Amino acid sequence: DILRQRHTEIWALVERTEELLENQPCTDELAPVFGQLDIFLSWRSYAAADGATALAYAQSALERLPFSFDIERGYAQVMVSVSQQMVGRASEGIQHIYDALENDRHAHPSYRVRLLEALGFLLWMGGDLVGLRDAGAAMIRLGEKESLPVTVFNGHYNVGKALYSLGELEEAQEVLSAVIKPGYRA
Repeated sequence: DILRQRHTEIWALVERTEELLENQPCTDELAPVFGQLDIFLSWRSYAAADGATALAYAQSALERLPFSFDIERGYAQVMVSVSQQMVGRASEGIQHIYDALENDRHAHPSYRVRLLEALGFLLWMGGDLVGLRDAGAAMIRLGEKESLPVTVFNGHYNVGKALYSLGELEEAQEVLSAVIKPGYRA
């Protein structure tokens, strides 16, 4: 539903889940369910421009989700970092991503992809074009290694954005052509 932009259905399910869990204690068995709910509540708070609440929910999700839930933890890590940026602590958000990338090297590739995408966003918003270029290059390497074409395209896009903004127009055109040539696939 998220990928299909069916937000009405998503929020109805989130609200129903909240109702079902309202009077339940957060036992070890239910902690992953509460953690996943926290991710959605963080996302909703972020979309409503309530960075402090989004950050609190994202941190709660990380506390509740076992390490084996690395894909979900990736979403929570992203929400922590972008929420920190929203509340004026962008450098902490960027460092959070670097720390997560360093500490969770064993995690599923999609976890690392999410972190690199968030890092690119934060670096772009902060005007760190060299950092954005480097994050894009890391995305390309990871995407090629794991056969993730969308990650490769996003990496080229970030590198191209950085080069364009740095005034390296010929290089930017060359890099961005990798995104344009495949058409809708990218």
